[in-house]
Amino acid sequence: MRFVGLFIICVSLPIFISFLKANPEKRIWAYFGIGLMPFVMGWLNLDAALISYAGWPGHTKGLIITILDSLALAIIITSAAPFKKLPLLVLVLTYVFAALLSMAFSDQPTTSSFYAFQLVRVALLFVAVASIMRDPRAIHWLAYGLAAGAIFQGVITVSQRLSGAIQAAGTLGHQNLLGFMLHFVTLPLLALLLAGKMHKLNILGVVFALVAIALGASRGTVAFAAVGIVLLLALSIMRHATGHKWKILGLSVLAFAMVAPIALSTLDRRFDEKPLAEGT
Repeated sequence: MRFVGLFIICVSLPIFISFLKANPEKRIWAYFGIGLMPFVMGWLNLDAALISYAGWPGHTKGLIITILDSLALAIIITSAAPFKKLPLLVLVLTYVFAALLSMAFSDQPTTSSFYAFQLVRVALLFVAVASIMRDPRAIHWLAYGLAAGAIFQGVITVSQRLSGAIQAAGTLGHQNLLGFMLHFVTLPLLALLLAGKMHKLNILGVVFALVAIALGASRGTVAFAAVGIVLLLALSIMRHATGHKWKILGLSVLAFAMVAPIALSTLDRRFDEKPLAEGT
């Protein structure tokens, strides 16, 4: 199965390149895919390992490639001057170089390469996303993809809760990982809503992201989401208060009032089952 996955991912690259070159007006679907794929590709098994150490205690357990890497590379190849004026590129590449250099001094160079390889993939995605932002359509379709991913994970966590799970982790294996990823959905989508981009998909993305965070029953995830939302709303209104922003604030308070009881009851159930010291 590993070789089947590698074959699918490798074949997808020329397919993506051909599609993007032949249909420049449909590049919006690539932007949508960049936002959506991190939330669904594991569930769809759209990844494969060149090397896999499943028992390795570190976070990165192999040289993993995914369909998202293939799409990011295709976007870079088909973009005009993708490396031109990219923000923070030097800092990103410096960090990648430091990780690669550390392999030379490691007692376990093979397993050390796992993290370095992952950083290379992160840099690839960074370049792809930064380069597409020259297209005014990109931010909206990237946001739609993020919202769709949050909705998918929200539905999964609700299903898991109804099936008896105390801490719903979606399809990502751990509630902390899901919550951390959803932070990068909730705040950008809320910022777009504050800016007047009142698309229904963005609104649903925020709501389902908050539901998934609440059902994850991670104190850190819930706290960081709450602090981030409060700061975003406060700073936005302080910068320039408008009737629209006060409306979003009111809707946010309403959403919080709906989600807070879910989070509190989930945390109560969690700590009834596990001692406080065992939780995160």
